[in-house]
Amino acid sequence: MSRECDCGGTGTGHRPIENAPGLPELVYRVGTHSSFVDALRRTISATPALRSLTTRELDDPSMALLDGAASLLDVRR
Repeated sequence: MSRECDCGGTGTGHRPIENAPGLPELVYRVGTHSSFVDALRRTISATPALRSLTTRELDDPSMALLDGAASLLDVRR
């Protein structure tokens, strides 16, 4: 089974989904912390209501919130 990947990488654009039950850790991951942060930042830039949010400094509370969300999304085990 495969699904479309809009991760911006090279290749066929498809990744197999192969997390068999009973494995001690995940083999397939949807993305990484950095890929989620990048996607969230792109979304902010593309959303008209959020365009006035121009900071990208990591110590800004809004960017810290994105960092926390990306941490939650980056499932490793």
